[in-house]
Amino acid sequence: MRFACVALVIMAAACSESEGAPETLVKASTDVPAVAAPPALVPLESLIAHLDTARGFYFAHTRRQLELTNATLRTDEFRAHGKAAVQPLIDCMTDSTTTATYHGDNMQFKYPRGVLCYEVLRAIIDYDQSRYLPINRQDVYVSMESWNIEAELKRAQRAWQIIHDARAFRMHTPNK
Repeated sequence: MRFACVALVIMAAACSESEGAPETLVKASTDVPAVAAPPALVPLESLIAHLDTARGFYFAHTRRQLELTNATLRTDEFRAHGKAAVQPLIDCMTDSTTTATYHGDNMQFKYPRGVLCYEVLRAIIDYDQSRYLPINRQDVYVSMESWNIEAELKRAQRAWQIIHDARAFRMHTPNK
């Protein structure tokens, strides 16, 4: 009896390896399961160039402060670059390329790209005011009045460069 069982097993094994027999074993997959790739980052140069068409306008939020509204700044896409986005935005603050963003009281005045770089910078990072830095704290802010915008941006750029060099900032986490 034992001989018959062994013969039956040998015969079954031989038949399964023949060319005409269907394959009964399923081979284990060695493929790596598909994982969705993270979305590709839009290059910083493209994001900065897009600011020219961000539109929006500055209106009087208070007597002394203008606020940007209706602009498409794509801050999340800048934030996705992390700290690598900070220096290009600081460098951009003195860019005088005319944008589609205007002053609410004067639609003829178009703001320079540097203003929008400043807005994005302030939206994606927080500066550590607890650290002593050789800057006047007011230097990090820009008055958006049209008569002195270039000088305001240059002053703020110097202050933000000091903040960057001292690493006295952290990425701002948006409220969702």
